[in-house]
Amino acid sequence: MKYTGIIVLVCLSLIVQSQPAGRYKATINEAWKFRKGDISINYPAFTDPAMLSVALPHTWNSEDVFDDVQGFYQGIGWYIKNLYTDSSFTKRKTYLYFEAVFQDAEVYVNGNLAGKHKGGYTGFYIDITPHLLIGPGRIKNEIAVKADNRKNDDIPPLSGDFNMYGGIYRDVYLITVPQIHFSMNDYGSQGVFIETPDVSREKATVRISGSLINEGRAPQSCKIVSVISDAQGNTVAEVTGSYKCDTSVTTEFVQNSKPISYPRLWSPADPYLYSVSTRLFDEKSGILLDEVVHPLGFRYFRFDAARGFYLNDQPIKLIGVNRHQDYPGLGNALPNDLHRQDVRLIKEMGANFLRTSHYPQDHALIEECDRQGIIVSIEIPVVNTITESSGFTANCQQQLLEMIHQYRNHPSIFIWCLGNEIMLKPPYPFNDLKALTPQEVKYINSISTLYKGLNDIVKKEDKSRPTMIVFHGAPELYEKAMLTTIADINGWNLYAGWYRLTLNDLSEMVNKCRNTAPGKPIILTEYGAGADINIRSLTPERFDFSIDYQNMFHSHYLKVIRETPFIAGSSLWCFADFGSEGREDTYPHINNKGIMTFDRKPKDTYCFYKAILTNEPYLKIAPVQVEKITGLQDDTTVSTLNRPIWIYSNLEKVELIVNRKSIDRISPVNGVALFTAPLSDGENTIEALGVREGKLYKEMKKLNVKIIPQRLTNTDFPFTELNINCGSYIEYTDKSGNQWMPDKPYSKGSYGYIGGSNYRRWMKSVPGSNFDYSCTKDEPIFQTCRDSADSYRFDVPAGRYEITIYLGEVMTEKEMKSVYNLGAEQGNESVVRRIFDLSINGTKIWAGINLLADYGEERAVIKTFEQSVTGNGGLEIKFTAIQSSPLINGIRIRKL
Repeated sequence: MKYTGIIVLVCLSLIVQSQPAGRYKATINEAWKFRKGDISINYPAFTDPAMLSVALPHTWNSEDVFDDVQGFYQGIGWYIKNLYTDSSFTKRKTYLYFEAVFQDAEVYVNGNLAGKHKGGYTGFYIDITPHLLIGPGRIKNEIAVKADNRKNDDIPPLSGDFNMYGGIYRDVYLITVPQIHFSMNDYGSQGVFIETPDVSREKATVRISGSLINEGRAPQSCKIVSVISDAQGNTVAEVTGSYKCDTSVTTEFVQNSKPISYPRLWSPADPYLYSVSTRLFDEKSGILLDEVVHPLGFRYFRFDAARGFYLNDQPIKLIGVNRHQDYPGLGNALPNDLHRQDVRLIKEMGANFLRTSHYPQDHALIEECDRQGIIVSIEIPVVNTITESSGFTANCQQQLLEMIHQYRNHPSIFIWCLGNEIMLKPPYPFNDLKALTPQEVKYINSISTLYKGLNDIVKKEDKSRPTMIVFHGAPELYEKAMLTTIADINGWNLYAGWYRLTLNDLSEMVNKCRNTAPGKPIILTEYGAGADINIRSLTPERFDFSIDYQNMFHSHYLKVIRETPFIAGSSLWCFADFGSEGREDTYPHINNKGIMTFDRKPKDTYCFYKAILTNEPYLKIAPVQVEKITGLQDDTTVSTLNRPIWIYSNLEKVELIVNRKSIDRISPVNGVALFTAPLSDGENTIEALGVREGKLYKEMKKLNVKIIPQRLTNTDFPFTELNINCGSYIEYTDKSGNQWMPDKPYSKGSYGYIGGSNYRRWMKSVPGSNFDYSCTKDEPIFQTCRDSADSYRFDVPAGRYEITIYLGEVMTEKEMKSVYNLGAEQGNESVVRRIFDLSINGTKIWAGINLLADYGEERAVIKTFEQSVTGNGGLEIKFTAIQSSPLINGIRIRKL
C-alpha cells in the first residue's frame, strides 16, 4: 500500500486585541480556583473560601495515585475563573478552546451551560458568545468548568495499565474572531486542512480545503489567499479564491496549488518544513478577517507485508518507543516544555518512531515530532475491553473523528491506530476457542462491527494514511475474532521472556502473529521488561527487575527486529517509567518498563539503544546510574573486586582505564564493549576512550566500592556492616543508599544460609512476590525470602553487633490456604499460617512469630537486636518452625 500526503502542524498567528479585525488567541491558564467535589452552580456563586488557587494545566490526582492507600479520587472537580470583557468583544465571536479535560466536561458562563464534551484526550471549542456580558468599561464574567473522571461505560478508556488523572490538564485558550471566520464547528479542528495529492522527488502539489462560517447579519464576499513558503520565508506558490458567504451558512472551499518543482522531502534524517499561510479577507475592504499558519512537510510512503516500510522510496526500519504523558509531581498536567523535552530525548537516542500510547497526546509533543523528524502512530483510547452499547460506539466514533480532524495537519502523523489489546480483559472467559458461548460470539461480533466502522471512518476522512489495530500476544484469539483482517497494519504487543515463555520463543511468536494475516504489514508495537535502577544482578532472570535483565531482553529483541525483513518497525515499551496506581512490583504504583526513569534519567538500556541507533560519536560507561558497589572479595589472595564494566559506544574501538591503568582496548559488539575490571576498595576512577576520524572522545565516571572480605575477620577490610537480601540473587541499593548483597550459602570464615530455598511464584518460574508492603519504601528487601532456612551464620570478629531482622509474608492468607491444603475437599480447608521462633547464638529472642496473624498481609516488619560476640564464636541466627516453614527476607549486621 502507498500513501502520499502532506501533513501539517497547526499554529495560529497571535493577533493582539489592538487588531480586532483579525483573530485573537491567548492562553487563560492563570488565576483559576479549584475545588474537589461537587458544588451548586448558583450564579453568581463560587465564593467558597476553601477553593484552591491553581494554574493550568492541573490535575487533582498528582499525589493520590502514588500513595499507599488503595484507589484514587475519581469524581467531580470544579474550576472557576473570572473573564473580563470590554467593548472590543462587540460584534465578534468568542470561544474557549480546551486542549483536553479528563474526561467528562461541562462549561458554564455566568451560570448558563455553554457546552459539554465527553472524552479525555482531544480538544474542543465552546462558543461562549451568547452568554457573555459586554458593555462599556470592564465587565466581569464567570467561567465555571465541571470535570469528572469517574468511569463511564460509554466513554473509552474503560480500563488500562495507566493512570486516568482528572482535571483540566492541558492548555485553555480564549479565542475571538470576526463574525465571519474559519469554522470552529469541525470536531475541534481549526477548519483548514492540507493535503498533497501528488508528491515525488520531482514535484509536489498542495490541496488546501476547509470551511468558513458567516455568523453576521448580511452576506459577504470574501477572498482566501494561501501562501506556501520555504523555511527561509521565500514564496514558492500562492493560491487565491473568492467566495460568497451567506449568513448562518457554512461555506466550503478547496484550493489547489501549482506543481512545486523538486520539493525538499521531509524525513527523520531531514525533517524539512515548508509553511502554508491561509488568510481570509473581506474582498471589498481588503481587511484581514482570519488567518491560520501551518508548517508543511512533503513526503510519500508505503508499507509492504514482506519488506517493511519505505519513506520517499527508501527502506527504513521504524525503531522507536511508546510514551505516556505523566511526570513526577505533575501527573499528566505537563507544561509544554516537558512534552518537547521528551521528543528531544527520543530523537537523541536515535529513534525515528513514536506511538502515543494509548491516546492522542499534547499538540506540543506532536509539533516537536514534526520538527525533529519522528514518525508518529496516534491512537484513540479503545483499550482492553468495550461496552456493547450504542453510546460507547458513538463516543469511539466521536473521539476518532476529533483525533483525525485535530491532528491530520501534522507532517509526523503516519498511522491512525484504532485501539489496543481489545481482547485483553473481555467480560467473558473465552476458555475454549473451538466452542464459544453465545455471549462470547456476540461480544467478538460487537468488537468486529465497532472496528470495521472505525476503519471505514478513517477511509472516508483521510485516504493518505493507513489504519492499525494493536493486539496482545494471543494470535489464536484475535484470529478467531476475525480482527486481524480489518486494518491496514497489525500491531503486536509481545513479551516473550517477560510475562511468559523465553526470549528464544520470540521469533516463533512473531511468525504465529504474522500468519493470522500474512498479507498485512506488522509492527512490533510493544515489548519490554521491568527494571529498577536500584537493582543489579550478575545472574539476571526474568522478573528480577534488574537493569541487567532489561539489557539482555532488549538486546535480543532489537536483534530479531532488525534482522526480520517483514517487521516494518517497532516501538519498545516504554520510553519512560509511568504512573500505574494498581501496580506493585519493586517500585509501587509505577510501571518501570521504561528505558528512562519516571523523572527522565537514562537507564542502561537507553544508552544501549543510543549506541546502536545514533550516528553521532557516543561513549557511555555503565552501570549508568550506579555510584556505589558492595561486593565479595574475589578470593583471599587479592585485594580487589572483579566486576563487569560496560561501555556503550558506536566507535570502532574503545579503551577502558581503571585507576589510571589500561584494562583493554576492544571493538564494541552490537553497541556494547564488555570488560572485566579489578576495582579497589574506596573510590575508583573509570575512564573510557575512543577515536573517530582522528578525534578523541572521552567519558569518565567515579565509582565507590566497598569490598566484603572472603574471611570476615580479615583486618585488611575491617568489618563494619553487612546487608543480606535473603533468598535473592540481586544487588539492591535501598532508599538510604545502603547496599544489599545477594544471598549465598555459608562457607567457613564467611557468611551465608544453611538450608532452605529461595521463594519463587508462578509455578516457581519467577523470583519473589510483587507485594506493595506497608511500612517501608524498600519493597525489594521484602519481596524475596529464604524459605525454610535452618539458620544464617556470620563468622564476624569479636565485638558487639546490632542485628536487624527484616520480615514480610510473601503470600496472602488465600495463597497459604491453597498451598497447604492441596487435595483437601472444598469446604474442609484449614487456615495455615507459618509460625516460628528466632534465636541468636542459642538464645530465643523472638518467639511465636506469626506474620499474618500479628501484622497482616503485605506488612513489612523490622526488628533490631544487639548481641556480643566473643572469641571465634561469630553470629548464628536460627529459625525453629512451629507450624509450616519459617522465612527470612533480610538481615543487616552492623558492628557497634
